[in-house]
Amino acid sequence: MRRIRKILSVILATLMVISIIPITASAAVSGDWEYSVISEEAKTATLTKYSGSAVDVVIPTTLDGYAIISINRTAFNNNQKIKSVVVGNVVESIGYDAFGECRALESVTLGNNLEEIGMQAFQYCESLKTISIPGTVETIGLQAFFACYGLKTVTIGEGVTTLGTSMFIHCKSLEAIFLPASLTTIEDYAFANCTSLKDIFFAGTPEQWATAQEIMEKILKDLDVTYEI
Repeated sequence: MRRIRKILSVILATLMVISIIPITASAAVSGDWEYSVISEEAKTATLTKYSGSAVDVVIPTTLDGYAIISINRTAFNNNQKIKSVVVGNVVESIGYDAFGECRALESVTLGNNLEEIGMQAFQYCESLKTISIPGTVETIGLQAFFACYGLKTVTIGEGVTTLGTSMFIHCKSLEAIFLPASLTTIEDYAFANCTSLKDIFFAGTPEQWATAQEIMEKILKDLDVTYEI
């Protein structure tokens, strides 16, 4: 009887472990792309890997009839060939470290349906010179553009309300940033160690800017701010 109870306990424990392990759909392959289905009903999928050798990459709108609505974590990580990427208007999110350490990446075009940029999504993209973030973006993860040493100008679209923690930390070549009137919060260390940053162009009022940059006063107090209103 004790042996039976012991066996049952082991089986139960095993079932409990299995029940908490997330089930991930196996990746499908279409040409140079790998993807996983998110919803069969909605015909949506996430891009999980690119195995091609193209220098200029356009994220496909669909693969095998599935709309590519997200770029999964580390999908392009450490790709040393890619120089430009176009993320179309179907993609809603870019995952953690999706383009991290793509050191040759010079140009990124983000679509107007993008809602989320994940943590460290573009970290160490050392050749990236400029980035424009569409106003549809609601969430920007920690250190999204960490140590993009060549980044010189940043444009944040109208509609974005928050610049995330350490968003541009160690972007030592960053000289100018264009910010929308919708901006209400600049989180800690957003521009830490951006030693070349001199000019901020803000589409709102001086009063709005004072509120937005309150917690960043020590870092931003000596910079020149130009107001459009």
